[in-house]
Amino acid sequence: MNLLEQAAVFLLTAVLLATAAERAVSLFRRHDEQQLEVQCAVRHDEATLVQSAREAAEQLRELFEADALGAQAGFTADATRSVREPAA
Repeated sequence: MNLLEQAAVFLLTAVLLATAAERAVSLFRRHDEQQLEVQCAVRHDEATLVQSAREAAEQLRELFEADALGAQAGFTADATRSVREPAA
């Protein structure tokens, strides 16, 4: 592999890493904003608020896992999916 080919591989890798980072930030931001709305609505009910926070953490883990698996397969997770409402 010559120097020009190596540079092309490096640049492509850098772009892909930057794209993945931007996607992760976008996924987190959307999830976080949606979760803040949900938690604001239940802020006076401590048990529901705690349950909501636990569910949000699990949802975020699932979202990033799906995104990682999708990226490996050439797809991305649906960043627009809505946060589930907490159990009442």
